[in-house]
Amino acid sequence: MTKTPALYGTWPSPVSPKLVASRLRFDDVQWAGDSLVWMEGRGAGNIILSQAPGDAPREISGELAGRGKVAYGGGSFGVSADSVLFVGRDGRIYRVPVGGGSARPVTPGFGGASGPVFSPDGQHATYIHTYEDTDGLVLADLTGADWPRKLHYASDFAMNPVWSPDGKFIAWVAYDAPNMPWDGSRLLLLTFQPDGSHTVETIDDGGDRYAVVQPLFSPDGNTLAYISDESGWGHVTLLDLTTRQKRALTSGDADYGGPAWVAGLRYLAWLPDSRHLVARRSEQARHSLWLIDTQTGAKTALLADAGYTYFDYLSVRASDGRVACVASATDKPHEIISFYPAPGAPVTIHARSVQASFAPGALSIAEPMSWQGADGETVHGLYYPPTSARFTSDGLPPLIVHVHGGPTSQAFMRFEPDIQFWATRGYAVMALNFRGSTGYGRAYMQRMYGDWGGCDVDDTVSAVNYLAGRGLIDPAKAVIYGGSSGGYSVLRALTLHPGTFRAGINLYGVADQFALVRDTHKFERFYSDKLLGKLPGAATLYRERSPLFFADQIRDALAVFQGADDTVVPQNQSDAMVAAIRANGVEVAYHVYAGEGHGFRQPDNIVHYLTTAQAFLERVVVYR
Repeated sequence: MTKTPALYGTWPSPVSPKLVASRLRFDDVQWAGDSLVWMEGRGAGNIILSQAPGDAPREISGELAGRGKVAYGGGSFGVSADSVLFVGRDGRIYRVPVGGGSARPVTPGFGGASGPVFSPDGQHATYIHTYEDTDGLVLADLTGADWPRKLHYASDFAMNPVWSPDGKFIAWVAYDAPNMPWDGSRLLLLTFQPDGSHTVETIDDGGDRYAVVQPLFSPDGNTLAYISDESGWGHVTLLDLTTRQKRALTSGDADYGGPAWVAGLRYLAWLPDSRHLVARRSEQARHSLWLIDTQTGAKTALLADAGYTYFDYLSVRASDGRVACVASATDKPHEIISFYPAPGAPVTIHARSVQASFAPGALSIAEPMSWQGADGETVHGLYYPPTSARFTSDGLPPLIVHVHGGPTSQAFMRFEPDIQFWATRGYAVMALNFRGSTGYGRAYMQRMYGDWGGCDVDDTVSAVNYLAGRGLIDPAKAVIYGGSSGGYSVLRALTLHPGTFRAGINLYGVADQFALVRDTHKFERFYSDKLLGKLPGAATLYRERSPLFFADQIRDALAVFQGADDTVVPQNQSDAMVAAIRANGVEVAYHVYAGEGHGFRQPDNIVHYLTTAQAFLERVVVYR
């Protein structure tokens, strides 16, 4: 097929702003008996659906469904064989039959909830409750006869409670400020006594040395599986509940877990035989699924030829071991799938996040890359070449260095519609996993501690130099692009390296480090203690790393997009930064969206943001 010549950055693309805005978000998937239950994010709202074998999916939550209300959310629903508990938009927990019906509230209407889990007998539920910045583990009587009962409130933060099959134990993860959950956390075990009282013990204490995530009892109740990065990488760990002895089941330079930005993430699932686990492994941002024999350690690859490079929310059906999860690849939009855990087993697709089909070669396929930064240390990223099934250009393409948020997060080998939006228009995109990102071991993550706005920003520049040295991009047409802490990298890079980037696109980025500490929510209130240092002693560094105080050094065009209801990085930060840049006569476009928080959900606003950003880059980069 002969391709039509067109200027890089102007190619007509199958990834339209409307397609990006209308895609579904899959926040969780779980088996409820033989039915599959999942949550779809649709625009600014959420819907919970269930699908019985042989039936079409049905909506069961109506417009009541919200997301978990603790920290950044997650843990939005839990299931039994016949019912679903879900967190409502008002923060209360509601119960609804799996097959549909009237949802009724089962908790009082104050505070917020996360991670509701049925007790094995179905009479109670445990969950994490937050109210007036106090979080704890709560037990609710599902008949509504009694008020929820506090079980444990001795930690600053708690997440992911799970019951033992006999109902005698609850395990969960807790941690205390100034740690974030990936810095250091501990695994707690609550034991119900015959007289109705309970005791709590710490069964694995990471302190400040390592983190634990996702406890999960084996079906026979003898073993607790979880993930620990005590070795420097997140590995599957087994705890014998009789002897209290723990052992690492996996090893090597790979991560089987991830940072607990939200509750409810599931990287492991037991099979009904209590001997085998299904586990997700991450290497160089690429995921794979493995069946692991917990007695011999033998590992068998699953879905090796299915074309997926990203998996999340593993769940196993108790009756027959069928696995369900969310799966994706850089050129394959997210799907809810299920399969039996055997090599070559066929896959059933239950739902697709994008209904449109794409021609072969229409989407960009990411390539993991690593290079040496200016100081000789290794840096990682995912390179998306400009891709089109219909158009081509001469010369070298413009580059977008895409900086993920967090900063303790990662660019994954999954479908990213905003990245495909740019790559399919003729931009090369480097999704940067700068030093400080997760997925490359604990030491790589901690490289940023005390140096936020330092090594991560240096890595944006080394990415440009590396790709230019390989002849893949036009360095005179480089753009830096990011949201939240990625937006901070945009602002910081433009102040430190004027002229390196032709333009920046900043989505709700941090401009003032002092204001971030003063104004942000409880979850991140002490985050900067690790990233920069504790105030007031580190005040000099906070000022040095605040782009607001160096706005006069910005010379390159900038577009800023901000949510008016953002409580993580409030609008006042972007207001002040834009005013300071404009006072110096530098071009800056500024758009504030009513009703949006930390990330845009309303379809009309997403369409406007992408359309406006595209026109901005065409004018200041492509045609300049």
